[in-house]
Amino acid sequence: MSYCRWSTPVPELTPDVDVSFDKMMELYEKGGYKLWAKYLKDNEVIRSDAYVYEAETGFICHWCDTEFVVADESFDTPGEMAEYLIEMRKKGFRVPKDAIQMLVDEADSE
Repeated sequence: MSYCRWSTPVPELTPDVDVSFDKMMELYEKGGYKLWAKYLKDNEVIRSDAYVYEAETGFICHWCDTEFVVADESFDTPGEMAEYLIEMRKKGFRVPKDAIQMLVDEADSE
């Protein structure tokens, strides 16, 4: 399961642009991914620096387009990954709040 990808919009950093699932599907129906990508670019939508997913080895985070050298990270639990992402947001990295919330919710349900 993927919690966020590098192409994932960070809605709280672009609050005046509709980046909802419904909007994405509307644009996909009209012109596919290219139209969605153009919409994001034209509206200067800020995207995630992190690609976070669960693998057989744990919860993995890869970083892209950062000014700092950041190694990929791996954690055993969703709670540990959520804590790490919260700390990285405090350092200025762009991670969608809803991705962190999904990890927190998953940790709470364990």
